[in-house]
Amino acid sequence: MIKVDVTKGIKVGGFTYAVKMDDEAYTHLNCANDYGHCDSRNKIIRINKMDSEIEKSETFIHEMMEAIKKIYLSDSPDFDHIKLSQISVGIHQVMEGLGIRFGDGK
Repeated sequence: MIKVDVTKGIKVGGFTYAVKMDDEAYTHLNCANDYGHCDSRNKIIRINKMDSEIEKSETFIHEMMEAIKKIYLSDSPDFDHIKLSQISVGIHQVMEGLGIRFGDGK
């Protein structure tokens, strides 16, 4: 399995998003009982550090898709959260099949 360390940040539409899987992200997400969160205003993707590697990878893809949606599809009401979730799970399955997993590089 190729492990891609996304905690160095990613670029989406010319914007740099920080990707956090640290204590602060854990506290923020645990309070809301979330796996992840995309803060588009502050350009931060948070992922729960306590989740398994495979869950962190799928959550990263989902939150990355949230960032892409915000930038490229903000005026598209037809692309709702359910569709975004379905597509992100599909992308995750393809990446796993290719032996690519996103996470903190550990």
